[in-house]
Amino acid sequence: MFDLGVGLESLAAGFLPFLVYFIVGLALTAGFAALYAAVTPHEELKLIRANTHGAAISFSGALLGFALPMAHLIAQAVTVFEFVFWGIAAGLVQLAAFFLFRLVFPRISTRIHEGEIAAPTFLGAVHVVIGLINAASLTY
Repeated sequence: MFDLGVGLESLAAGFLPFLVYFIVGLALTAGFAALYAAVTPHEELKLIRANTHGAAISFSGALLGFALPMAHLIAQAVTVFEFVFWGIAAGLVQLAAFFLFRLVFPRISTRIHEGEIAAPTFLGAVHVVIGLINAASLTY
């Protein structure tokens, strides 16, 4: 039988941690998105507003690649400090992925700006793959 009192106590005990991790996760994601947009040579949001598909694909891949380790960290981190520390590390890994990708595709920003689809799609997929590996590596 369901005990309403126990259910409400459980809900009350879990609500604050949920709220803290959710807000910190959103803040980390917003910070990553802003930093990623600032360090890439092309202007993602401006290009996305102009309906440039390659910019939307590559930026979406970067966000998904960052969100994957964030989800894993929320499920595993013992403290919010630990979550923030490893979240920042995950963001740096995603930034490194972009700069390493540029070694193979040095004109990626130009190709995104010109509306190409193939290379930005591949960049987006690389970001997701790096995010998956990053998330799996965060088992400590």
